[in-house]
Amino acid sequence: MEIFHDEVWQMSIGERAAMEGVLCQVKPELAIEIGTAEGASLRRIAAHAREVHSFDLVAPSLELPDNVTLHPGDSHVKLPVLLAELAAEGRNVDFVLVDGDHSAAGVRQDLEDLLDSDAISRTYIIIHDINNAEVRRGVDAVRYRSWRKVCYVELDCVPGYMFKEERLKYELWGGLGLVVVDASRPAYRTTEVLQQRYFPAAPLFAELRDISIARKEDRAARRSGEMEALRKRVAELEQCLTEAEGRANRERAAREHLEHQGRRLRLRAVVEGDADRRGHQDSANFATHSAAISQTAPLTSRPRPAMVFSSAWVMKPTPMPLAMEKVKGIASVVITAGT
Repeated sequence: MEIFHDEVWQMSIGERAAMEGVLCQVKPELAIEIGTAEGASLRRIAAHAREVHSFDLVAPSLELPDNVTLHPGDSHVKLPVLLAELAAEGRNVDFVLVDGDHSAAGVRQDLEDLLDSDAISRTYIIIHDINNAEVRRGVDAVRYRSWRKVCYVELDCVPGYMFKEERLKYELWGGLGLVVVDASRPAYRTTEVLQQRYFPAAPLFAELRDISIARKEDRAARRSGEMEALRKRVAELEQCLTEAEGRANRERAAREHLEHQGRRLRLRAVVEGDADRRGHQDSANFATHSAAISQTAPLTSRPRPAMVFSSAWVMKPTPMPLAMEKVKGIASVVITAGT
C-alpha cells in the first residue's frame, strides 16, 4: 500500500492511516491543504478529492495531479482571499489539512480564518503536529465554542510521539487533531464541544519529556558524582602508594646501612682477632729468646745496651701491630747484645 511505503511523507504510519480513513469516508468534492512541503500528503488528498487547493511558501518537489491548484506564498494572506471567493460562490470545503505555520500565532490564525468563513460549514478539519508544544499553544488558544457551527473538537484524535533518534531526541511532534464543523446543528446546544472523556495526550507527552530529560540529567549527574568519587579514591590510593614506596625506600636504606655496619664490625673483629693472635705469638717468641739468653750467660756479665725510651712512646697508647714491631726490635737488640 502506498501509505505504508511512501518514504517522503513525513507523517507516521498511524497518522497516514487515520487521514486516509477520514478521506475515504468524507469523499470530498473540495479540499484544502495548508502546508504542502514535498507534496506527499497532498497527493493522497488529491487521490480522494475532486478539487484540491494547496498553500505553501514554495512549490512542492513531487509531481502533482491535475486536480491540484497551488497557491505559493503566505497562507495568512492568500487563504482568506480563496475562502471569500468560495463563499461568494456558495461552495463548501469538505476537508482541510492544517500543517503550515507551526508557530502558536500562525496556527491559531489559520484555524480562525477557516472558522470565520462561510465556505467552512460542513467540514472536517485535521490539524497535524498537535503534539508540538508551540503548535499546541496556538490550537488551545482558539475559542471553539464561539462558533455555533463547531460541533466536536478532539485535539488528540491521534496522539503524537516523542523522538528517540539522537538527532531529534526528546522532541515532541506528530499527532492529529480533529475539528468537526456542521452549520446545520441547533443554535442552542447542551453538549460540550471539546472532548472530555480522555486526558489530553499532548500535556502528558510534555510531562513525559520533562521526566525523561530530568532522569537523563540525574543519571549524568550521578555518573559524574561517581566518577568524581572514583577520581578522589584513585588519588587517595596513589598517595598511599607513594607513601608506601617512601617507607619501603627508607626501610631498604636502613637495612642496607645496618648490613654495611655489620660487615664493618665483622671485619673489625676479624682484624683485631688476627692482631691478638700475632701479639700472643710475638710474646711467646720474645719469652723463648729471653730464656735462651738467660741460660747462655748471666745478664751481669754482658754489656748492657744503651736504650733510650721516649716518654711519648711509653705514655701514649700504641696500636697493637706497631707495639709488636717495637717488641720485636727490642728483642733483636737484646739478642744482639747477648751475642
